[in-house]
Amino acid sequence: MDLVQYRGAYRFADRAALDKALSAALQHNTEWLSRFSPFGSSVRVDLDLPARSDQRRAAASVLQTLAYLAVEGIVVARHKDLAVDVFVCGE
Repeated sequence: MDLVQYRGAYRFADRAALDKALSAALQHNTEWLSRFSPFGSSVRVDLDLPARSDQRRAAASVLQTLAYLAVEGIVVARHKDLAVDVFVCGE
């Protein structure tokens, strides 16, 4: 299967900020939010989506929300060996 792989992590000011960010992300999608692993005040992203999936738009919305609220971190979306999108904290 042709996949886009989303890998990275974000750190938030504290656990409450992480919980707030995850709650905001839930407004966009709940199907695969379980692929995000919270620990302390951080969340690790390990998500694979089909390259031709409509879910990629939802993934972008979720990751933009998390990135905007994070104080540190980055998630990179890769298709094969090419970075197709980057979600940097604070942007």
